[in-house]
Amino acid sequence: MRNIWIPLFLLLILTLVCTWQHKESFGQPPHYVISQKAGRCYLNGALQSQEAVNKLRKEFAAHGVILDTKGVDINALLVPRGSLVLVGKTIPLFVSSCHNAKIEYSEEVLTFSGSVESEEQKRELESLLRQERIPVKNMISIVVPPEIHFIITQKRRRHYVMEGYFSSPLQQKKLQALFQAKKSILQARLEEIDPQLKDRKNILEKLMPIIPFFILRVHEGTLRYQGGVLSIEGKVLHQKEIERAGSYLSKLGIETQDKLTLDIKAIKGRKAKRKAKKLLKALQKQRAKKAAVKKAQQEVSEDIVAMMDAKEGKQRAVISDNSKARKNLRTLFEGEVIKFNPTQTTLTPLGLGTVSKIAVILKTYPSVKIEIAGHTDSDGDDAFNMLLSQGRVNNVKRALMREGIAKERIKAVGYGETRPLFPNSTKENKEKNRRVEIIVEGE
Repeated sequence: MRNIWIPLFLLLILTLVCTWQHKESFGQPPHYVISQKAGRCYLNGALQSQEAVNKLRKEFAAHGVILDTKGVDINALLVPRGSLVLVGKTIPLFVSSCHNAKIEYSEEVLTFSGSVESEEQKRELESLLRQERIPVKNMISIVVPPEIHFIITQKRRRHYVMEGYFSSPLQQKKLQALFQAKKSILQARLEEIDPQLKDRKNILEKLMPIIPFFILRVHEGTLRYQGGVLSIEGKVLHQKEIERAGSYLSKLGIETQDKLTLDIKAIKGRKAKRKAKKLLKALQKQRAKKAAVKKAQQEVSEDIVAMMDAKEGKQRAVISDNSKARKNLRTLFEGEVIKFNPTQTTLTPLGLGTVSKIAVILKTYPSVKIEIAGHTDSDGDDAFNMLLSQGRVNNVKRALMREGIAKERIKAVGYGETRPLFPNSTKENKEKNRRVEIIVEGE
């Protein structure tokens, strides 16, 4: 029994010593300070239990913030007075909207100091602080941090330079990626990276539809964001581009300035260049047509016909016009054929040249009448081939009539694939079967 009394006596002495050491804090309220620094929050002071500390840490963690509690002492003799309930209600605003803020509870007074960005945030905090019957000293002020600002200037085609202030290098890289997507270079010359800067209007996201237009349509351009105002300057080639820029800017939901102008000098230069190109093309086409006709007339002139007739010698007097025309046409077709565009009824420039040569022969023998016979190979539909052959001979007839040959002298008949010269079994045979023949009346 004596052995039991000795430990009890020692425990009593230890309890008296501890009570004596904490006699000043017995029945007193907690005292603590919660402060912000470099994206983290710190708790220092004395609280009544580890459970209270853990509860604060959990509430801060719920808002993505670490609460450092290394500077906290636990004193079970302290008596809570409800201050932590009020602190818990202010944590969301303390974390999201306050800068350089501090919550201090001492001598049963809760002091809230620091800054917020707007009058609305300040009123919201004041409303929270009035909800509990605890003496509160509100030392919150309104400080609006500066926004990011920058200027992008075009130096040459698809090469741009950017200067300004951002809150992180990631913002710079995001802009560069937008330019890179349009095969353009954005060279950054940032003077400073300031983490305190804000992008309150989410300008980097709103620039996404503007950047492609700025790169592709604006030259000598400048894109500027400063003081919450986005402005675009430069020159464009069409009034519609100015209207399009205005439409883009009106949808951003921020203050904008459209300073785009028409580049009159470039517009006139473009119009003159297009007109000159069009005239040159028409002139080249006209010259090519005249050259083809002239060449055909030179190749089959009356002198050539006379030379052909001279070969006949003394028989020339007894050979009829039909025979002469037939002979000259046969000679002509030994070296060339009437050419058409593939699967079409229109004559090529070479085909028109051949028709001009035929017209010269017919003019030399005005009494000769002819049949233009059109033939195709067996590829394709029978009805289509018949229409194709008839369309081609009709165009040859019209071309001869434009050369001055009377309509009554010409008969045009399309036979389609009904009269092949060779079996349509090979590519070479099919090419020979695709033909237009000139048959002199009486053959």
